[in-house]
Amino acid sequence: MIDAGSAHIMRKASKILQNERIDAVAITHIHEDHTGLAWWLQKEKHVPIYIHKNSLQEASDKSDIPLYRRLVWGNRKGFSALPIPKYFQTNHYTFDVIEAPGHHKDHVVLHEKNMGWLFTGDLFVSSRQRVAFKDENICDTIHTLKKMLAKDFDTIFCSHSGMQKNGKEKFQF
Repeated sequence: MIDAGSAHIMRKASKILQNERIDAVAITHIHEDHTGLAWWLQKEKHVPIYIHKNSLQEASDKSDIPLYRRLVWGNRKGFSALPIPKYFQTNHYTFDVIEAPGHHKDHVVLHEKNMGWLFTGDLFVSSRQRVAFKDENICDTIHTLKKMLAKDFDTIFCSHSGMQKNGKEKFQF
């Protein structure tokens, strides 16, 4: 599983995921809309959770976020995480884990080059960015987007806007 969703989707997501086989969870970045269910997945599914090594300590603590983010996504409980490796292997796929700072300094994307997939977390939400967190770094984002354009992919998977065909074209600016 890539990213764990927000705490506010707990009721629906837990019903859906209860009978699913999940072997591990790779988290693209520490924000609560990507980590909100990590504690539940760990507790109920007994799966390892992987995140950037610099976010391990923060992951173990309950989130402390501004009110508007608590209202939209909810606080997340702390969870025990492991450092995400350079390559994330499943039974069927091998993902390159690529540093992708900008939206968050410890953001990663997962690239499955054989399938032409790029799981972007929040690197790509839409062709035009409409909002930004105060700690986002637009220069890092531009550098990361340029780095991604050198990769071979067609389909991007965004945590907010879903699966997008012609993904590389959408990264053009």
